[in-house]
Amino acid sequence: FYPELFADTSRAGLTLLGVAEGRTQQGAALISFWFHFDWRLPSGAAAPFDVVDLAELAEDGRIATLRIVYDTVDVRPAFERETGSSWRPTTDQS
Repeated sequence: FYPELFADTSRAGLTLLGVAEGRTQQGAALISFWFHFDWRLPSGAAAPFDVVDLAELAEDGRIATLRIVYDTVDVRPAFERETGSSWRPTTDQS
């Protein structure tokens, strides 16, 4: 994962926008971190987006589960043009 991510990144920076605490339906501690991600494509083109990390904590306070939600709807087309990668599944038309 990381070699591919770094190959698609010329520069990146995170700005913390907010933190919230709560509980899962099962009662586990849940913390969310909301960031603005100033991402730059390999060419240096700006591709900023927001991201939310959801950390479910174990009883000892360590992260048991981490879910990351990216809001890349506005930057995905630029990423696909530059890298030739697509999240869209391919379909066999034969």
